[in-house]
Amino acid sequence: MRRKQKKPHKNSWLKLVWLLAVLFAALVYQVSPQDILSGNFGKNRHIVQNSALLEPSKIREEGKIRVCIWNVHCYLDTYRMKNGRRIKSPKPEDEKEEIVKIIKGINPDVLGIEEVGGLPYAKEFAKRLSESGINYPYIAVSEESSEYPQCAIFSKIPFQKTNVLAAKNFDYFGETARSPRGMLVADFKTDGKEWRFGSIHLKSKFGARARDRENSLFRQKEAEMIAKDMSVFLKKGGLAIIGGDFNEEPDDDAVKILKKAGLEPLEQRNANGAAFSYRWAKENAYRQFDFFMLSKAMKKYAEKAEVLPIVKSASDHAAVFTDLDFSKN
Repeated sequence: MRRKQKKPHKNSWLKLVWLLAVLFAALVYQVSPQDILSGNFGKNRHIVQNSALLEPSKIREEGKIRVCIWNVHCYLDTYRMKNGRRIKSPKPEDEKEEIVKIIKGINPDVLGIEEVGGLPYAKEFAKRLSESGINYPYIAVSEESSEYPQCAIFSKIPFQKTNVLAAKNFDYFGETARSPRGMLVADFKTDGKEWRFGSIHLKSKFGARARDRENSLFRQKEAEMIAKDMSVFLKKGGLAIIGGDFNEEPDDDAVKILKKAGLEPLEQRNANGAAFSYRWAKENAYRQFDFFMLSKAMKKYAEKAEVLPIVKSASDHAAVFTDLDFSKN
């Protein structure tokens, strides 16, 4: 009696198709197959491995991490004045070179950048840094779109995970509104300690309507959503440091909301003892818009932040950095 030939099991074909789909998605979206299979794909599409073969630059010492924040001012194609005309163009090459030079001098292990044009510009920026001698294999952006200035995180150490907070819609004078960037966060593990870094850029004061002077209410709404999204992490005593361009000073309303949630501004000074980080040309005034905020548990690991001089040929904001020492008990 002739045996019937077994047909391939239906589940085997499904598994093969699924595996091919995973590999194809990993290739197209430049994420690892492990991220897709673990459920990170979709949630973390803003993560990009700069290169699987790119070795990170050496960190300072075991357990010690330098973090830096900087609004690099329109690192994307946007309208600029050129030869007396307002035309759409990239950030000038000399400004990009100055930014790279300053970051190389700081040599941060984790770098939070504001006003970069999403994924395409983040990749280009990382390439420039690599060519200067600083490699950041791990990159995340708040959105992939290159049409609007985004937040980005560049890191020498691998992410445990990343996320964008305050990304949901909220009510704004009876209309539906959304934070254009939210707050990009990355979780890390150093010397056995899990900690969170956030790159934040709240709504600018420019372009505000009469109903919301200097977009103050909009920033409060953003801060409320960030505080809500961070609440569980902070209530558990999580180690957190967030920083960037708040478009407010440490005693203003939106920052007060974050203070109430359990974050405190970190003291900062420049070489002359001043704390300001931004020159507001409209009012010819200097403001402390760029700074770090810490959870209570993180305070013991952080040093006073240093503010570099504002270099007009790079940005109208100053870079701010601090050192974290997780080797402390």
